[in-house]
Amino acid sequence: METEATTATVASAGQGAGNRPLEGMVALVSGGSRGLGRLLSARLAGAGAAVALIARSPGELAAAVGEINRAGGVAAAVSADVTDRRATAAAVAELRERLGAVDILVNNAGISGPIGPAWQARPAEWWQAIEVNFGGAFVLTQLALAQMIPAGRGRIINITSYAGVYRWPLMSAYAASKAALVKLTETLAEETRPHGVSVFSVDPGLLPIGLGEVALRSRAG
Repeated sequence: METEATTATVASAGQGAGNRPLEGMVALVSGGSRGLGRLLSARLAGAGAAVALIARSPGELAAAVGEINRAGGVAAAVSADVTDRRATAAAVAELRERLGAVDILVNNAGISGPIGPAWQARPAEWWQAIEVNFGGAFVLTQLALAQMIPAGRGRIINITSYAGVYRWPLMSAYAASKAALVKLTETLAEETRPHGVSVFSVDPGLLPIGLGEVALRSRAG
């Protein structure tokens, strides 16, 4: 499954062996309250990482943390909108105090944006997809690198999409945001390599959860 490949990419950051290769590490997941983000958070916790979750929905965040804790993992969450840099910075700082410095960042938060011909899209809705999917990832990446660069290690996994490298009619904002994220990933991978940080782009494929459901419905239509 694509989710297995995604988790394997994340787990490559681990030190050690066995079923808990991420023991002693802290993973920060945006959009971790539902869909793919929630699934990856559980997998990361199962691999031994302490998981820090950021999303806009306090109730769903609490439920996700509860699931991880009941399964024997360690998790903490703070509600924040990734398009609000000040709120996001405060959330990251709080999570660092509770769990420790970030070793792994998974930029997963995203929205589908308006669906339909680009010329019919409302500009505010179109740009919101860019701000969440691309801008939010950039904000979290800067905050995480502020911890990773001095430490000389770290992994950043950007959840991208086939839409970012190939045409995706009727979802222009989503496709443009993912294309920008792919290019940012490529650039950051070169910039951070001398500092011991690796940056990856992972396309999880069209899964029947989270935004994948939206894309599948748009194709069906």
